Amino acid sequence: MDFERLNLFFLLRMRSATQKYMILLGFALLGILVYHFAPVSRTVVPVIPAPIFAQEVETFFNLDSGNRSSVTLLSKDSPLSANLFLQSPAGKEAWAGIGWPLHDANWSFMDTFYVEMRADGLKEVQFKILTYDPDHTNPEDRDTYRQVVKEVPVTSDWVKIAVPSEDFYIPDWWYVQQKVSHSLSSKHFERVYRLAVQAETSSPRNVPLKLEIRSLTIVGRNNYYLGFLLVYLFILTLFAIGTHPNPSSKR
Repeated sequence: MDFERLNLFFLLRMRSATQKYMILLGFALLGILVYHFAPVSRTVVPVIPAPIFAQEVETFFNLDSGNRSSVTLLSKDSPLSANLFLQSPAGKEAWAGIGWPLHDANWSFMDTFYVEMRADGLKEVQFKILTYDPDHTNPEDRDTYRQVVKEVPVTSDWVKIAVPSEDFYIPDWWYVQQKVSHSLSSKHFERVYRLAVQAETSSPRNVPLKLEIRSLTIVGRNNYYLGFLLVYLFILTLFAIGTHPNPSSKR
């Protein structure tokens, strides 16, 4: 008789727990639907104009023997303006540009680069991102950072361009230079070390070049709502665990 009572008690507990599970499942589905239909929240990372970067703009050019390439920064504000000059011995590469140190910024959720720029003497510039590759990068050696690049066309008129982050690629020369396998193909936008814009080796030599950038922003999805959803589902899970019937319990 005691066994029958215990079995009946457990069945009632199971029925009550099932009802609670269904209610919790309904709340979970409601949370997911709210997240799905919520307005898309965007994160915007401004580079130009942005006072926080104003004192950190860097210039760079190749330093091979006999090189006379140079960069003269005319303005750090919007529009950022720089004169470039490429010159190197015959058969040698030449490059020159401007860059911003980013101190391991997390751009893993960034999906589009927006830039408004113009140039004199250039048909395209190259955007270059250095990222930290945990499988290869030596923090003491900048060359070991992952090179992720994308060529962008420019004209003498102001043009607004949107560049999807997926269009950036790892150049073959980086694999050759670093003697690593092409299997190391992750771009590692979760740790961005530096962003640069440069006139690279295919650009005209021995002539004045000028680059101006009025605006440069990186935009991506904000995971703020996702964080709330995960916390919400975690709390519901704790409630579900708390309602799990224990067949050994008695009243």
